[in-house]
Amino acid sequence: MHTARTNCGKRSAFTLVELLVSITVLSVLMIVIMQMVDNTQSTVVRQQSRAEEFKDARAALENISRSLSNAVINSYWAYGDSSVAGKVNFTRQSDGHFISGPASVLLGPPHAAPGHGVFFQAADGHVQLPGATSSLGDPYNLIVCAGYYVDFNSDLSARPEFLAQRTEVNPERQRFRLMQLRVPPDQSLLYSSTLDLNKAVSKEGVLRWFRGPFPPGGATWREHSVVLADNILALIAVPRYIAVEMGTISESTSSGKENSTTTTKPAENYYYDSREYQWGDKNEKSRASHHQLPPVVELTLVAVEERSYEALAEKMGTSALKQKINDIFANLFTQHASFDADMKTLEAGLMGLKLQHRIFSTSVLLRGSKWIIEERKS
Repeated sequence: MHTARTNCGKRSAFTLVELLVSITVLSVLMIVIMQMVDNTQSTVVRQQSRAEEFKDARAALENISRSLSNAVINSYWAYGDSSVAGKVNFTRQSDGHFISGPASVLLGPPHAAPGHGVFFQAADGHVQLPGATSSLGDPYNLIVCAGYYVDFNSDLSARPEFLAQRTEVNPERQRFRLMQLRVPPDQSLLYSSTLDLNKAVSKEGVLRWFRGPFPPGGATWREHSVVLADNILALIAVPRYIAVEMGTISESTSSGKENSTTTTKPAENYYYDSREYQWGDKNEKSRASHHQLPPVVELTLVAVEERSYEALAEKMGTSALKQKINDIFANLFTQHASFDADMKTLEAGLMGLKLQHRIFSTSVLLRGSKWIIEERKS
């Protein structure tokens, strides 16, 4: 009987050189993978940080849109003066006022921030203090004076007293901020016998309803304003009005009226005043906007990133950076025809300063806008 014999050779093993090469290759792969993971995490964190950074700007734009869409003016038809004896003349009047334009013009000194302001009345009244008594009845059904604009100010006034006094721990932050003006009905001049919008002969006197001073302590628009969002460089408002384009008289039209079409036009100088006609400026826009709300207001917010702004402020100084930004906005957004060119100039200026920014835009429909177009007879 034969027994099979198996020859087992020696098992081969890794040499020291092979082990070193394997460890080196594995280490390189691990380093590459770790760098890829780190870059991915950094990108995610950066994107989340940017989304969080501009969250306040988006929320502020929604706040403006919601409040502006509730604007009211309460226009009505009433007897007016007639140049023809014995003829009754009806004119459109209102108890409210809508005005928008350069904030530095509307608010006057000491306001000096770029951009526009929008001021109006809205039906969401509230009182200054919870439980406060008022001779006006239920204040929650009254009209509140509201407005939005950008201002450059400090955050010390918004801090609690114990934090405002410890600037060595929490340094003062001076920033461009989007502000919201809200004058409670129990302090509003609209319900005061000292202000009658329809009988006012001075434009400056009419603007007291949002400028102040307000009773009882003589507070101004600054004391009734709160911060909506930090790092908002400008608010750009483009109100549109209804324009009637008259055509030729159609031979087939038995009424003898001109054919006409209506369209919306932007306020070319960004200025809209529902009482502009009251001051004697009789042009197409003032006649169309006479005691009427604009049907649409296009809004644009220019927001910057806090980290890039803070780094630049530390490098240049707060006052110098403020002046640089004001210089960029100088002569911009004065005529709507150059809106696109102005926006490109603005973005180029901000990029030149290496300011990370974002621009938000929306169109707001004013539900209280009820336009009445008067047809012209041939």
